[in-house]
Amino acid sequence: MKHVIVPITLGGGIRTVDDVSKFFLNGADKVLLNTSIYDNNLMSDISDVYGEQAISIMIDYLRSENDQNDKIYINGGSEYKIDLASFFKDYFNHIPCGEVILNSIEDDGTGNGFDFKVIDKIPNNIKNKSLLLMGGAGKAEHIFQGLKCKNISGVVTANLFNFLGTGLEISRKKSIENQINLANFDTEIKI
Repeated sequence: MKHVIVPITLGGGIRTVDDVSKFFLNGADKVLLNTSIYDNNLMSDISDVYGEQAISIMIDYLRSENDQNDKIYINGGSEYKIDLASFFKDYFNHIPCGEVILNSIEDDGTGNGFDFKVIDKIPNNIKNKSLLLMGGAGKAEHIFQGLKCKNISGVVTANLFNFLGTGLEISRKKSIENQINLANFDTEIKI
């Protein structure tokens, strides 16, 4: 029997360190936080126990009409919290995490491509964290376009890989053809 090891990030409803402990006891390698990132005590407690590298944060945002003050939402996108610029100015440096996922709410699930304009709105102080784009990947070109961005560490997609049978294989091939540094496998990917 062959085994594939895939790192698992679990999230949703995390409000206590006990919640995080349950996720790790059930196989998580990382936890994903959104609403709870504004609770400084909780974030410090999680980081003290598991380390910053075990924490990913999800920033769900909506673009503004004037393209200046994108708005961050929490609680599954139902509650406005703060504008993106203020988040990076007032909160970001106090949040212990190893990874930041920027999710464009209006692009998520559309397959129309990532919101690359948001990259220019990210201040330089984020460079010590991995930055991932999410929301909009619908074809292989979107993956390598995202991975070519200078300040982007990775991209996140579900639609492309879950609903298009060869999406992963095609995305890997196209990314490698476009000089994205990915591991080469000697065998075909079988899903």
